[in-house]
Amino acid sequence: MTSRILRRPEVQNRTGLPTSTLYALIADGRFPRPVKIGKRAVGWMEGQVEAWIGECVAGAAPPSPQRGEGGPKGRMRGPRVPTDNAVEDC
Repeated sequence: MTSRILRRPEVQNRTGLPTSTLYALIADGRFPRPVKIGKRAVGWMEGQVEAWIGECVAGAAPPSPQRGEGGPKGRMRGPRVPTDNAVEDC
């Protein structure tokens, strides 16, 4: 496991999570807890964050076929499902 400490903006950049969701997942026990690195500063262990991302990727459904990748030309099958919240469900 990597021992580098990531600050919140870097954790958000890597996960794509907004601050409120990040802390909600921590409260639910579904995201690694930060470590205190100063009087008013916390950070996350890089290895724990990367492991969490890996678990999310491993549990994600395979992507739907894109236009032109099989199926009728010019038509999409079924409604498009937004993937914005895919990481939040981990």
